[in-house]
Amino acid sequence: MVGLYAAFGAIAGSRGPVLPAQDVCVTRPAQTRSVGARMPADLSFAGTRLFKEGFLDELAQAFMQHTGRRVHVLGGGCDDGIAAVRGMMAHVGGLCCPVRGSGAQGLDHLIVGHDVKAVLAHPSVPIDDLRWDDLRHLVAGRITTWSQLGGPNRPIPLVVHDHCPDYIEPARDLLLKNRPEWSRRALFAKTDQKHLDLLMRFDLSIGVNSWILAEPLVAAGKLKRLTIDGVQPGIDSVRARRYRLTGPMNMIFREWHADLMAPFFDFLYGEVGQKILARRMVPVPASAAGYPRLLRT
Repeated sequence: MVGLYAAFGAIAGSRGPVLPAQDVCVTRPAQTRSVGARMPADLSFAGTRLFKEGFLDELAQAFMQHTGRRVHVLGGGCDDGIAAVRGMMAHVGGLCCPVRGSGAQGLDHLIVGHDVKAVLAHPSVPIDDLRWDDLRHLVAGRITTWSQLGGPNRPIPLVVHDHCPDYIEPARDLLLKNRPEWSRRALFAKTDQKHLDLLMRFDLSIGVNSWILAEPLVAAGKLKRLTIDGVQPGIDSVRARRYRLTGPMNMIFREWHADLMAPFFDFLYGEVGQKILARRMVPVPASAAGYPRLLRT
């Protein structure tokens, strides 16, 4: 393995390589487009990879087994979900940021869960725990070497998942009060996959990403997760309010098509759906989400 700064010294602090927006919010304007074809006959969903890999593929299969109804799960990122819903190309979209301040503002929405954000590191990182304040100083560039955290006198290669720049992105909001004041030495990745690839590639690197995507990589020993103030990221620690690095998972829609959408959301907020969600994220029950009361107002 080579060090991050040896390989990327010329571009550290730049916005780095950009991949197609298949798994990321890129914050382009969500335009409403006229569509020649009618909406799909079956319920359709478009949006972020976190929904698809976190629970939606499994939920759609279980929903079909229980009801005989199909759900089409389309690709794209958060902005694709917003554009598809506004352009009436999909019934439901996914958004892994708050609706307020996003391109989905003004659309109806239901929160379905909370994504757990994990502090991830290359296996060579010499520590297993970070204090919350140290993490904030690290991402802002006030801590720049591992020796400041009890490790070797080596630079800290910070890899930033730089997405949703115009939205209230959860990790950036919690760590930097939503200001993009990342360390000037950081390398920026525009997609989840590029971010994870860089963390796996470079010695001593560190960053924050969704536990939904990181869990299999940690299980395979390709990455390690750090605790924050001794607390592991996970569903139980979030529910106990001991772990604060999380983000909302919202489903957005322009119109309520009761014949298609009500059976799906009944299933999602029901016993089977909640169990599926709880395997990879922190589910929000119907009462807390305001379903179905919200739809009657």
